[in-house]
Amino acid sequence: MPAEIDFQTNIFYRGMEQNAQGFDKAQLNTLLALSKDILKDKATLSLNVNDLFNSRKRQDETRTPNVLTTSSFPWRERQITLSLLYRFNQKKKEGNGQRQGQEEEIQY
Repeated sequence: MPAEIDFQTNIFYRGMEQNAQGFDKAQLNTLLALSKDILKDKATLSLNVNDLFNSRKRQDETRTPNVLTTSSFPWRERQITLSLLYRFNQKKKEGNGQRQGQEEEIQY
């Protein structure tokens, strides 16, 4: 991305499910994250958005011979988080694909 901005997104989709008495409609959730190192790489500013389109809902319909029931349950509304991480007397640790605490395997 331009201006050395890191970008990450996650899209969750669950298709419609049918059961013996009805069905659950499809669900969609989109997460977006942007981050930028600032102050000569001493700090990182991050913006995270959960449920970007505010579309995550559980909707279902149940049918029996005498009753038709429909329901809609919205999950938590869109959440936006802005955070600042400042590194006191530390350099930014560059990721190399390993989790913290893992030792690198040496090949001979």
